[in-house]
Amino acid sequence: MKKHKTSWTDSELEQLCDINNHRIIYDGYNYVWENKMNNVWTRRTVFYYDTFAKPYSVLKYWIACWSKELIERKEIKVYNTLKGDALNMYRAFEICKLDYLKNKEKTKRIKKLIPHITDDTLSYMIGVHRVTINRYLNE
Repeated sequence: MKKHKTSWTDSELEQLCDINNHRIIYDGYNYVWENKMNNVWTRRTVFYYDTFAKPYSVLKYWIACWSKELIERKEIKVYNTLKGDALNMYRAFEICKLDYLKNKEKTKRIKKLIPHITDDTLSYMIGVHRVTINRYLNE
């Protein structure tokens, strides 16, 4: 598994990626870049800028970096979820192949393994009518 590039939480990264949580202000001498995280404005940089364009370009660069990391984190979560779902479905079909188990026990084991599985899918996997699956689950 890939290690995160930054120590921000996902929630903090989402806040950093939102352009509305950033501002560039003129303090009377220089331009300063600030961001709002958890409803607190803090200075984002130690540098002072002579023109507005410089902190704005730095801001765009960092938002792109944070957005990329946030997307990578979300992709990893989706991948792991899909991989887990596929593995559970594989296990469910393996349970269906166990000849020494009765259909009622197969139904209960699969439902325990995949709680959100539909009765139609269960009936297809086990090879019995949907009404039978309902009866097994209601007993």
